Amino acid sequence: LSEITSDAFSGIVRIALLPDSDSKHEAVLDKFSSCYPVSGEAIFREPFCVEYKWEKKGSGDLLLLAHPLHVQLLSNGDNDVTVLEDFKYGSIDGDVVGVVGDSWVL
Repeated sequence: LSEITSDAFSGIVRIALLPDSDSKHEAVLDKFSSCYPVSGEAIFREPFCVEYKWEKKGSGDLLLLAHPLHVQLLSNGDNDVTVLEDFKYGSIDGDVVGVVGDSWVL
């Protein structure tokens, strides 16, 4: 038996699921792979309106996944986001959809 040792790990580990080995999904994941969220906050600016803001690290734009209700509300508002309608994953609440942007106003 031999023992393998190393220094303590310090860094980011990211894992992504690639449904059905879809090359379109892979291209999207590659495009946004260098940016990740490190913290977030919810800001209530007015009644019935919340803004989610994320602090990010890395370079490029931030890709997150939105639940169906979020996508519906993002489509109705004046948001500086891009909804990637063809980038979807199944969930128990319906399809979650890729959204590119550092903040969402719902």
